[in-house]
Amino acid sequence: MELNANAFGRNARKALLDKKLQGALGRATERFQTHRDAAIAEFPEFEATRERASRIKRDVLDHLDTYLARFIEEAEKRGAIVHVARDAAQAREIAARIA
Repeated sequence: MELNANAFGRNARKALLDKKLQGALGRATERFQTHRDAAIAEFPEFEATRERASRIKRDVLDHLDTYLARFIEEAEKRGAIVHVARDAAQAREIAARIA
């Protein structure tokens, strides 16, 4: 199997035809669903907790600037050095400089 972006299509088509791989994925998916269903059955507050988590996530994303500022402030109070990058290129530059 080639490991590069150009080979993705070829590798995907080959994997789709691989009966052994398809069987393994099917068994893994079934096993995952069975275990998930069992875990949910043992957690009666699952749906309510899931809804609460969803609301928290939406709130954090809606106010991300506030939460990031608070995180940076608290991290720096505790001695952390926080680096903020405007994009991936700048993040790589910062990481390279640190390394």
